[in-house]
Amino acid sequence: MSHVTYEPSPQTRSRMKSIRSKGNESTEIKLARLLEEADVQGWESHVRVGGFFPDFVFSTRRLAVFVDGCFWHGCPTHPHESRRNRDYWIPKLAKNKARDEAASSMPAKIGWESLRIWEHELADGLGVIARIRRALASSGGG
Repeated sequence: MSHVTYEPSPQTRSRMKSIRSKGNESTEIKLARLLEEADVQGWESHVRVGGFFPDFVFSTRRLAVFVDGCFWHGCPTHPHESRRNRDYWIPKLAKNKARDEAASSMPAKIGWESLRIWEHELADGLGVIARIRRALASSGGG
């Protein structure tokens, strides 16, 4: 595999630095607010499950929840086709997707359920909460 060198512009570098991997407003904070508003309790953020850190963990129900941004995680509903710096972005986003697949399968290997929620799905807060409640009702644990 060849090493791709890409030097982003100062504007792109600034934008990329402002995107947080934890506590992102459009994904994690939005889901945390939905959970709080719906009085869904028993969750923690970024607790290790196997070799991964899901965004939300319901330990007593053994449920790991991942909430992913559409761009960074390769949303199938909102695919992003890079027009610039394709030699950088295509492998970068493919690596993110591969890591997500490994993270999604890890909980099952240790007897946990996992749920993946896309950023665009958070617009339907009631639907997301219903999915989480169904997953909690069917997951293992106490």
